[in-house]
Amino acid sequence: MAINKYQQAQRDFVKETQRKTSLAAFTNPLGKPATWDDPIWRYQPQVGKHLIYYFTVEIPQKVQLKRFIDYEALNYIKRHLLMIWVLLINAKNIAPTTKRRECDIARWALTQVEHIEDFTTYNIQAMVKGKPKQTILHLHTFMVWLKNNQFIPSHIRLPTANQKAVTGDELMIAKQAKLPEEKVLLALGAIHFEVIPPDESLWNTPPLLCQRDAVFCVLAALGMASPNRIVAEQTILNTQLLQSMTQLVKGKNETVWFLDWKGSKRYKDNRNHILSAMVPAVSRSLVYMQRISEPARILARFYADPSLPLKSILLHFKPSKANSDALKPNMNKPIHLIHLGFLLGFYDNTDGFLPVKKNEELPTIHSKTNKSKCHKPIVNLSMDSELIVNTYSLIKLLGIKTDKVFRLFSKNILTVEAFQNEWISYLKSQLIGFPIQSNNTLAGTVDYRHAMFALTGPQFFIKTKGSSSYIGARSFYALVDCKTIGNSFSRDISMSNQKMGSLFTRYGFSDEFRLMAHQLRHWHNDLAEREGISHAVINLWSGRKNPEQILHYVHREGAERANEISDILFDEKIIAVNKEEFSLNVISQTEYELLTETVATVTSTGFCTQNLTVTPCSFLNNFETQCALCASSCHVAQDTQAIGLLEKDLQVQEHRLKDVQTKNAFMHSKNMQNWFKIHLNNTEILRQLIVIMQDNKIAPGSIIRIITSQNEFRITDLKKKLVQQYKLALPNVNDALAQALALKPQPPKENPLSQILDLI
Repeated sequence: MAINKYQQAQRDFVKETQRKTSLAAFTNPLGKPATWDDPIWRYQPQVGKHLIYYFTVEIPQKVQLKRFIDYEALNYIKRHLLMIWVLLINAKNIAPTTKRRECDIARWALTQVEHIEDFTTYNIQAMVKGKPKQTILHLHTFMVWLKNNQFIPSHIRLPTANQKAVTGDELMIAKQAKLPEEKVLLALGAIHFEVIPPDESLWNTPPLLCQRDAVFCVLAALGMASPNRIVAEQTILNTQLLQSMTQLVKGKNETVWFLDWKGSKRYKDNRNHILSAMVPAVSRSLVYMQRISEPARILARFYADPSLPLKSILLHFKPSKANSDALKPNMNKPIHLIHLGFLLGFYDNTDGFLPVKKNEELPTIHSKTNKSKCHKPIVNLSMDSELIVNTYSLIKLLGIKTDKVFRLFSKNILTVEAFQNEWISYLKSQLIGFPIQSNNTLAGTVDYRHAMFALTGPQFFIKTKGSSSYIGARSFYALVDCKTIGNSFSRDISMSNQKMGSLFTRYGFSDEFRLMAHQLRHWHNDLAEREGISHAVINLWSGRKNPEQILHYVHREGAERANEISDILFDEKIIAVNKEEFSLNVISQTEYELLTETVATVTSTGFCTQNLTVTPCSFLNNFETQCALCASSCHVAQDTQAIGLLEKDLQVQEHRLKDVQTKNAFMHSKNMQNWFKIHLNNTEILRQLIVIMQDNKIAPGSIIRIITSQNEFRITDLKKKLVQQYKLALPNVNDALAQALALKPQPPKENPLSQILDLI
């Protein structure tokens, strides 16, 4: 079984720490030197009482230290990471009780999950629920350490004790935590493009097809288009198409797009503004939603009053010509449930017969499997026709097979009228208040006969996967309540279900792609600062770009760091199978320019994916080749001219590292020592970049770029459409500095001004 990247990071960290760390200050309870295999450590400070640290699954109330070997220790990786954490907190200048408390809380947290990387936003929230503020703060500190060392996913929201941010950095961090990652928005756009493409001829809308993902795409599109509470407000919207009006804005006629919105939180119903950039996506979403949800609204009208004439039930819906010609219904008279299902296409993929009582008069056909049963054409069924109602017949009658549904009916043989009445009665008992439905908010109600998000069972529930909201909810005669739709949407975009996965994983994205429904509201508020939606997001959502050619980079303005989104089609499961290779759509410089309608600037060592005509370069380094180490810079394998420049640059940087060690101030100047560590690290990255560019095993013309956030190079073979990962092997800069200082004799005291002059 392959080790995922989090487990690998944990094991590498433990191995490296054990190699260079001494446990001389600790003993086991018997007074012998402590080892990494002990379940308990004892620490005796120079002043004060000793401390005992436990690395066990449980801590007995009455501890007998002499029998410490009897206690069950945490597994290898948990125990050793906890030991390293103890080494860190034990070195802090804090009270002994606080040190012990931090260790105990970290130990307790590790016992709550099977693997360290199994921590999620949800199980952390469950862990801290009802806990004291101090406990939550200690847990937060531990989680930050896990996150910073890449032992847990970076998207996890850490526990807080509702403390308010007070400094500028804290406010910025708090704000960014509420915003969705732009790569997640791009992923949503790509999924939306695939599920609801701009070309209507490609739409797949048969009445029994599962539309769960399409519904979630519509909810997401509306959430992107307007700052609203998705689950509380959108699920109770009435069916409608996008509306517009023209108004005078700063002397110009501007088109404003809106939807009729139901008020919430004491606000009255209103016209909710839709962002113009999202109009194409929202417009086709609403048309698609109106088309697929009409059968459920028709059923709702029928269930509300079965005595209505057929024309009042169908309204503008037109059944297929084949079904209309076969049934020849009278539009001015009522219709029974099964004939209505026939017109809606529920029986299109069947033989057109249903099991009936043997002595039925009109033409019947004997079943091949059981001659005691007869099957009658659906078009010939009347209200008095007697249906066989059992587990097997319900497969044809309701489209589902389950013994539980069979128990809902009073008899094994029912007339069509009785069957209809019992089904409607049961359905109304499950949909309390029908036809009015609530989404569990104070004022969140909708008349199902007019609901935008009206769905039948097979349109929403994935066959054989997941749970349904009530018995029989998977039937094509069942209706899905708006509360279930909203709750399922929230879960589906924020976490991955073992059986169904998440919306993102179902379309090949990594299981790290997550989104909280409320994050889109914060994203809207942030738009004012960004002055609009990025072109990449607009292009994907509007359908102007093929999502199979997603951009590899998205750049933000100002001091914000370039954010790589090449992992948008990157699945950790693929890594587990293929180790260092995974499939990815890639683009050359020319394709990039065509895709983004911007210019990729040629540089001395490759090309830059940032549009420098719009956003000036803000990347700085102290190399001779300015673009090296920049996340926006792409280097090309076997580019001899660029390799020559980089090799000369490397020689310069190596000389600078040697030169700084000859300075007299190097022994006591913290600034020079910090510069040495940073520059040593960067120089090693440059060295490895050159090695990769020269590697004959890499296809000439492959694109090489550095992902500093992942400490790796990614090499893209444009012909094979494959990307390889090369992890950076970075030096231990602290050890290197210690060696450099050890080799240099103690310098005489000199004028402090010379430290400044030496840095020039």
